[in-house]
Amino acid sequence: MGDLSVGDHQAERKTGPNPEEGSPKWRIGSGHPLPRTWVLQDDRPGNSTQSLGLADSLGWTYEVKQLTFFPSFSSRNWHLPPSISHVDLAKSPPLSPPWPDLIIAAGQRTAPVAKWIKSQSGGATRIVQLGRKGGLVMDHLDLSVTPRYCQLPPHPNRLVTTTSLNRITPEKLHQAFQEGDRLMQDSPRPRIVCLVGGATPRYQLDDVIARQMGADLAKYARETGGRVFVLTSRRTGQSVARTIQDNLGETGRVFAWNPQENTLPYLTALAWAEVLVVTGESEAMLAEAAATDKPMVIYPLPRRPSGFLEMINPVKYIKGWLLNHSHLSVTNGNRSDPNPSPMKDLCTWFFAKGYCHPPRRLEVLHEDLYSRGIAQRFGKPLSIQSREPFNETTRVAGHIRWLYGCA
Repeated sequence: MGDLSVGDHQAERKTGPNPEEGSPKWRIGSGHPLPRTWVLQDDRPGNSTQSLGLADSLGWTYEVKQLTFFPSFSSRNWHLPPSISHVDLAKSPPLSPPWPDLIIAAGQRTAPVAKWIKSQSGGATRIVQLGRKGGLVMDHLDLSVTPRYCQLPPHPNRLVTTTSLNRITPEKLHQAFQEGDRLMQDSPRPRIVCLVGGATPRYQLDDVIARQMGADLAKYARETGGRVFVLTSRRTGQSVARTIQDNLGETGRVFAWNPQENTLPYLTALAWAEVLVVTGESEAMLAEAAATDKPMVIYPLPRRPSGFLEMINPVKYIKGWLLNHSHLSVTNGNRSDPNPSPMKDLCTWFFAKGYCHPPRRLEVLHEDLYSRGIAQRFGKPLSIQSREPFNETTRVAGHIRWLYGCA
């Protein structure tokens, strides 16, 4: 089962309905039988996937507020106060009464808006903030849901998950499978679907790595007798996609990301896959693959080497020292710290107030998925056996329903 624990280093607690924890903590103030719910959206698909996935899982009627922000807004301020000054109100839905009982949001640009709405409601609105960028500073937040690999500061109102939330459900996969796809139905088996992300500030994916990836996948297909279907993303780039295809040869086909022409739908590929291979830098695709019951293999991308200026940057070393001497160590998973100290409290304070932002450690996510039997290492003997889907979205939704007394 998922490791969903309240991030308080003083005491480990499992979340979810628990009679010993007393009565529900949140109230429904709108006079409706269920909480009036708003979902604040920005233009980031990864944020929308998390927010809408949770809202869908709650099963309540909700209203989506698709916000537009001014381009000049500096989004790297982790501790913005309640504000809508960065919202282009002329291009956004109205933010006016009746105020919601519940706000679900993800991303750092939506967090100040959620806080502003809460202040306008006189504190009656509850905020559930998803992801690491909007949930670093817990001021005004009622619940923050962040994966363990994000290394965010411990807090009584933080839920720590293994993966990010998503919209994958057995029902959606079943429907996609029923609709079928001739491209996959008639292919040699096993059908190997590879989900490719792209280069990030920490991870590399260039033509050299793409060449190796294509050759590795071709070898994988020959050894298993299957065929490879590669789906790229908006971060992949055309050059990388072409290089993978060149090295796949006759063993597979690349379906390059194209918003105008979707030759092989994403859900269809997940539903018809018999093996899923996912590049290791894409936390969203790793979570979505884990939410299926398919054998899942992680293809790790190499880290970028540090540049000269980065190596001599004193801020990097100060931040690293604070991180290593804080309560944020992922080895504890934001659980009870066996060696608490005032120094650790002080170092953690710099992160809790937003003066420093901890890095993600996706290798921790990989190890968590390996240890749970959800994922396999690329290059190791492949076990083609179905497994239980791993999706913590329903568990987080269950906790929120319990907080409102709607479980």
